[in-house]
Amino acid sequence: MRISTELLRQRVDALDALDGVDTDALTGDAAAAWAGATAQARHALDTILAGLAQRIDAVSSADAGRFARSKGFSGASGLLSQVGELSPSDAGKLVALGNALADASVGVGAGGGAGSLGPDGTGGPALDGGASPTPHLPLEPRPRFPYLARAVHEGWLGTEKASIVRRTLEDLTIDPAEIEESLVDRARHRALAAVRRMCAEELARVDVAALEAREARNRKARYLSFVDEPGGMVGIHGRLDAASAAPVRAWIDTQVRAQMITEREVPDGERREAGQIAADALTTMARHCLGCEAPGLGVKTTIFVRVDKEALEAGVGLAQCDSVEGPISLSALRLMAVDAEILPAVMGGCSLPLDLGRAKRLFSPAQRIAIANRDGGCAKCGAPVARCDVHHIRWWSQGGRTDISNGVLLCVGCHHRLHDYGWGIEIDRGGRVWFIPPASVDPHRRRQPASPNRHAA
Repeated sequence: MRISTELLRQRVDALDALDGVDTDALTGDAAAAWAGATAQARHALDTILAGLAQRIDAVSSADAGRFARSKGFSGASGLLSQVGELSPSDAGKLVALGNALADASVGVGAGGGAGSLGPDGTGGPALDGGASPTPHLPLEPRPRFPYLARAVHEGWLGTEKASIVRRTLEDLTIDPAEIEESLVDRARHRALAAVRRMCAEELARVDVAALEAREARNRKARYLSFVDEPGGMVGIHGRLDAASAAPVRAWIDTQVRAQMITEREVPDGERREAGQIAADALTTMARHCLGCEAPGLGVKTTIFVRVDKEALEAGVGLAQCDSVEGPISLSALRLMAVDAEILPAVMGGCSLPLDLGRAKRLFSPAQRIAIANRDGGCAKCGAPVARCDVHHIRWWSQGGRTDISNGVLLCVGCHHRLHDYGWGIEIDRGGRVWFIPPASVDPHRRRQPASPNRHAA
């Protein structure tokens, strides 16, 4: 990969006016704008770092002399983590991204000399204070993902989004060129969470075999470990595949939501934060399994899984689970059904009577299930279903009906913001929900769309 610092210079030049600015004098909008410009410079720097990471990885292969191992590291990411003072996760992302972006100049060093890492042709500054020769590697004909490489090198796709897209393209069993350009273009103007969801859905849509292979790899890679830390704390580290994480996450999220409501009555200095409640819930789960007769914190948890009736009958297709991001294969659904109590919402099947009008103020369990299935989480911010309440769009006190069409799923925070700060909600004839900000946020009160999690009614 041929290194260019031109984009970095442009990004840094754009920050010249920030030099000497007192942050206390900035408005919120100005601080946000400068933060965006600074992040652009960071992305440009990460692109250079990814190129160097790719080169370290290349000269660390068995055929090229095991450079990283000769320096006492198991691989390139470990070396990069130390010399760059990066987390192992960030170092691994840069190595992977650099390899995905490597072009025909692989084997040409960062300074332009064949087989070198520096302008003197010997490798530049070395870890031991000397110079380390690096072997010449054969040229590759083109980047593995040329459109993604262009987006990163030209600075209009950040490194984190590029890493998400790269992982999706690498997982495909079909030709990545079929969806590469589309994924990159759509990722450009989306938030990170939306990019992750989009890539997962696209992988499931075009290549179910790749999705199942990813799920199988994730099941093998799951782990949990405990680390005794200085000061007496115990660290918990781990990663779970979707089928394993769904019941754990759904149960803990439900306990957190239930306890957050009771915490409102606790004096300020004694209230637990959400993270503390989650830790206590995990402890409660373990104590229950050790012989406690009480069912956790007394709040029953249901895991919702949506699947088309035709797909379920044919045994081919995808399902959606509210406790995990992105689609899951039917094989993963069957695995969950064995290990956890789930409630499948079979689309197109029989339904319960759901529209109760003014007969009841509170939404029934059947209505809550239907609204959760429709909204997929908080309609405002996308928070998980387990953290949400059903909110009357037209308030009950103002004549609103307890009907599906007048209900929307909102997390506790968004629910309070609507009541406390003057946000409004509209629902159009197509079933789309819109949020109307107060004049203090937008003087024109232009409506904003709901979270992309939500489906039209």
